[in-house]
Amino acid sequence: MSLSEYKGRQNVVLVFFPLAFSPVCSHQLPDLPKDLSRIESLGPVVLGVSADSHYAHEAFARSLG
Repeated sequence: MSLSEYKGRQNVVLVFFPLAFSPVCSHQLPDLPKDLSRIESLGPVVLGVSADSHYAHEAFARSLG
């Protein structure tokens, strides 16, 4: 679904994050799952936005366990 398809249907929380393995991603992004269910219970969908490739995301996810 494209972002424009949510317009008027559901609120969206966009989570922008820089490069995988950067200090911001390594220290702040892992905290998101702790609050994700609470955020989603309020109604919005949470979407992540990154310039990384899916290969970088897979490696980053593996490194976080």
